[in-house]
Amino acid sequence: MINQRTINSIGILKKYHSEIIGQILKVKPWLKKEKFEEDIIIYSSEIFNLMGKIAVHFTIKSTVFYPSLFQQNDEKIKLVAQKLGQEMELMKSIFQDYRAKWKKIGSIKENIPNFIEESRDCFKKLTDYFKKEEYELFSLIESLF
Repeated sequence: MINQRTINSIGILKKYHSEIIGQILKVKPWLKKEKFEEDIIIYSSEIFNLMGKIAVHFTIKSTVFYPSLFQQNDEKIKLVAQKLGQEMELMKSIFQDYRAKWKKIGSIKENIPNFIEESRDCFKKLTDYFKKEEYELFSLIESLF
């Protein structure tokens, strides 16, 4: 049974999505080689901050939000949650690999073009996943409340 706590959680997660996507949009213009090299300390600091927010977001989802949905009586919610929960775990893994590879400014300085390419790819996948989650899962749950 969907309850007010679940609906409140969705509101919080949507807010996180909006903040993360907003921050991705803020750093996206910086992800051009010549521009990134100009002020690598400031840009990489902002990206490290973004990495932290995304890591916390995935932790909340994987330890609290999705496990609560797996316990729902509604089979449709359970199925969609299982599907998107698996996708979330894949996205979390992709993000953790990205974060581990680029967690130090020295590794970024050594290969700026690769960092830029992988950042663009990772941020696009995250943005697409968040939109899919909101469209397929959050809207389903909200429609049943």
